[in-house]
Amino acid sequence: MKRGLTIEECVKKSEELISKQGNCLLLFDVCNSRQYNIKKLNVQLKLFMQKVNDKFEKYFPENDLATITRKEKGFYALLGDGAWAGINSPEVIPKIIKYQKENFPEFSLRWQIAKDGYDEGANLVK
Repeated sequence: MKRGLTIEECVKKSEELISKQGNCLLLFDVCNSRQYNIKKLNVQLKLFMQKVNDKFEKYFPENDLATITRKEKGFYALLGDGAWAGINSPEVIPKIIKYQKENFPEFSLRWQIAKDGYDEGANLVK
């Protein structure tokens, strides 16, 4: 399985899912995360998520795509070295990726799109 999608692939896949269900999940995972000090990396990732949530808030609808036990909005929590957010427009994908590369170049991310939290085809780590 391919590890992550290009920006163009993310946009195309998100267009299909958003047209069918109104939103989808945008996921990221840190490339080669074992090379980092995990505590320092987590601090940077949490800051990145907070900044992205603030800057692109209009693209993050409240949703229960990732889990049926709670509603989430934006990048909500880290799971290891990755996270997800429900998005309502494909146009935010290149904006977020560009923002990360310009403002947080100290780490590199893989990106993926998922229908929901149970979409087995969207695994970033296998």
